[in-house]
Amino acid sequence: MPTPASGSPALDAAFALFQQGAHADALRRLSALPPAQRDTVAALNLAAACAHALGRLDEAEAHWTRALQVDPDHALIHNNLGILYQKTGRPAQAETAFRHALARRPDYSEASFNFGALWQDLKNLDEAEHWYRNAVAIRPAYAQAHNNLGVVLRMRQRWQEARDRFEEATRIAPDFADAHQNLALVLLHLKELDAADRSIMQSLALNPRHAMALVTLGMLRDVQGREEDALAALQQALDVQPALTEAAVNLASLHARRKRLQEAQSVLERALARDPGSAELHANLGAILRLRQQLPEAEAALERALAINPDDTAALYNLGSLLHNARRHGEAATRLRALAARDPGSAEAQRMLALALQHGPRLQEAEAAFQKALELAPDHALIANAYATFLHNTHRHAEAEQRYRAVIEAHPDLPEARWNLGLLLLKLGRFEEGWALAETRYDKTLETVIADAPSFPFPRWNGESLAGKDILVWPEQGAGDEIQFARFVPMLKAAGARRVTLVCKAPLAPLFQSMAGIDHVQTVEEAMAHLARHDCWSFIASLALHLQVRAGAIPAALPYLHATSARMERWRHRLPQGCRVGLVWKGNAGHGNDAFRSLSGLDVLAPLWTVPGVSYVSLQRGMEKEERVELDARLPLLDLGPLIDDFGDTAAIVSQLDLVICVDTSIAHLAGALGKPCWVMLPWRNTDWRWLHGRDDSPWYPGVMRLYRQPPSEDWHAVVRRIRDDLAAWRKPARTSPP
Repeated sequence: MPTPASGSPALDAAFALFQQGAHADALRRLSALPPAQRDTVAALNLAAACAHALGRLDEAEAHWTRALQVDPDHALIHNNLGILYQKTGRPAQAETAFRHALARRPDYSEASFNFGALWQDLKNLDEAEHWYRNAVAIRPAYAQAHNNLGVVLRMRQRWQEARDRFEEATRIAPDFADAHQNLALVLLHLKELDAADRSIMQSLALNPRHAMALVTLGMLRDVQGREEDALAALQQALDVQPALTEAAVNLASLHARRKRLQEAQSVLERALARDPGSAELHANLGAILRLRQQLPEAEAALERALAINPDDTAALYNLGSLLHNARRHGEAATRLRALAARDPGSAEAQRMLALALQHGPRLQEAEAAFQKALELAPDHALIANAYATFLHNTHRHAEAEQRYRAVIEAHPDLPEARWNLGLLLLKLGRFEEGWALAETRYDKTLETVIADAPSFPFPRWNGESLAGKDILVWPEQGAGDEIQFARFVPMLKAAGARRVTLVCKAPLAPLFQSMAGIDHVQTVEEAMAHLARHDCWSFIASLALHLQVRAGAIPAALPYLHATSARMERWRHRLPQGCRVGLVWKGNAGHGNDAFRSLSGLDVLAPLWTVPGVSYVSLQRGMEKEERVELDARLPLLDLGPLIDDFGDTAAIVSQLDLVICVDTSIAHLAGALGKPCWVMLPWRNTDWRWLHGRDDSPWYPGVMRLYRQPPSEDWHAVVRRIRDDLAAWRKPARTSPP
C-alpha cells in the first residue's frame, strides 16, 4: 500500500519500520513528524497502511480520506480506500473508489485487479472477468491476475480457458502454489488425472500446509479410488485449517458415500462450531440429516443456510425436495421457484418445481416447468417420464401414451416408464399389454419398488400348467389390491393346482379363511416363520396376467367374500335400526395419492345429514382427536371405527348395511367383494387405474358399484351434493337396496 521513500529521513525511517512489521513503532515515528511533513500524501498513506495492518480501520480510513483532501487525483489513495471499503462491507463505495483510481490512471493494473476482486466477491462474474482481463492486458506478466481470471472462468465452467490462465500463471511464477492448486482442480474436472497429480504435488511441494491443495489432493485421490488416502488428505486439510468449509464438506461427503452418516454429521458440526455463519456448512448438514431421516433437524439446518445466503442453490434444492416429500407441496413450490430463478439453466430445478406444482391447483405452471425442464435436457428420461405421468393424471391419455412409448424406446432400461405405461393401458381397458407391463412393479431397479419380490427356494409361476402342483400366492401393495385380486385365487384350483396357499396381511386373514378353492391361509408373519415347500409362487396381482384376464371378461361372480355368522352376530346388536349407510371419507394418510382421494374432513359430508330416514355408520379408522370430537357431536352417525379389529369385523358390519359411501380405499373393494351396494367418490386427478376411464360403474363389481367422479374443478362438495340427491331419491320409494 505505501510507496518507498520520499527523501525525508524521518519518513524513510518510518517506512523501514513498516517493512519490518513494526507498525506501531512506525506510527509513533510518524506522529513525531512536524505537521507539515505529517500532512503529506506519503506520510498519510504510510500512517493509514500502518493503522490498517494493526486492524485500526477507522483510523486508516481517516488518514486516506485526508490524503485525498491533499491530492484528490492520487490514484494510489483511491485504490487503497477501495480495498478498505471492500474489507468493511461497503461495496458501493469501493466501486466508486476503484473507478476514481482507474479514471486517473487507466494503466493501473493493481486497481484493475482489485476491481475484479470486488466484482468476484459480489458474484458479478461478467464484471470480474472484464477487469481481470484488463489487468493482464496492462501487465501481461501479472501472475495473480491470470490466476484470479482462471478462477472466474472455472466458476463459469469454461474449463479449457481456465486451464490456459492457470498454466500462464505457473509459467510466470513457477513457485505460485495457489496457481498450481487451481490448475490441478481444473485438470481433475477434465479427467486428466496424471497431469492433475503432478500439479497438486507441485503445489504441496511449495507449501506442504496448503489447505486447499490438500482438499484438492483428497478429491483427486477419491476419483482415483484411493478412498483412505482421500480421507487422510481431507483430514489433514482440516488439521491445518479447521474452519475450511471445502475440507469439511468434501470429508463429510466421502463419509456419507460410505454410509457413515454419523461421522459425516460430526465433521460438519465441528466445522460449524468454528464457522457458524457458513451457509454451505448448514446446507450440507441439512442434506446429511435428511439422509438420516432426521427431517425436522434437516429442515432447520437448511433454513439456517438460506437465512445466511438466500441464493444457496443446494439448500434451496434440498429444502424444496424435503418439503415435497413431506407433501407440503405449496411450501416446496415456493423454494423451488426461488431455485429455478437463481439457476435458470438447471433442468433438475425445473423438474422438481413441476413435481411440486402438479400437486396443487396451478397445473398450467406445472406443465410449463416440465416443458422448460425438457427444453434444457431433452434426453432426460426421468423428466420425460414424469411429464408423461402428469399428462396421464390429467386425462390427456393419448399424449401420455405417446410420450411413455418414446421414453421406453429411447431408454429401454428405465422401468418407471414401462410401469406407468402399464397403469395407463389398464385404465384404458387394454389389459393384455397392460398386465405384462405391470410386471415391472417388482423390478429392483425402480427408484421405488412397488412390489418387493421375496426370496423363495422355489420358482415364480409364469403361467405354465399347474396340474398336480402346489402354488403359494404372495400379497402385495395395499389391502384393497389383495381383496380385488383374491377372486383369481380359486381359479388356480380350476387350472389343476393340487394345493393353493394364500398368504395375506394379518388383518385380512379372517376374511380369506372361508374362501372356496383355497387350501391354506397364512399371514405374512406365519409364512416367514414357517414356509412349507411349494412347486411355485406368484404375486397375487400377477394372477391376472397368467390367467389371461381381459377387460370384457373379468371374473366377477359376486359375492366372492363372506362374513362369518359369528362375526355378524357380534355386531348385529350394535347397529341402528332402519336404513343403514356406512361412511368412509379418508384413506390411509401414508398413501401417495391420499391428498387427492381423501376428503379434507367430515364436514364435506354434511349435506348427507339432511336426507331423512338414514342412519349413518362410520367405518373410518385412524381419525385425529379433533375430528373424532366433531364426529361425536354429530347425529345420526354411529362411530364404530375404533372398535374394529380387522377386516373380518369390517365385513360383518358392511354385510348388515344397506349401502356404503366411501372414497377410493380398501372398503370399496370389500363392499364390492361382499356384493354390497357401494358408491365410490373418485378424484379427478390421479384416478386409480382400476376404475377405468369415464365409467360410472365397475366391471370388477358389476351391479353393486356406482362411481361418482369429481368434475375437473376438483370440487368434492359437488360430488357430495350429487350423492345426497341420489340418496334422497332412493329413499322416497322405500326401496330395500340402492339402484
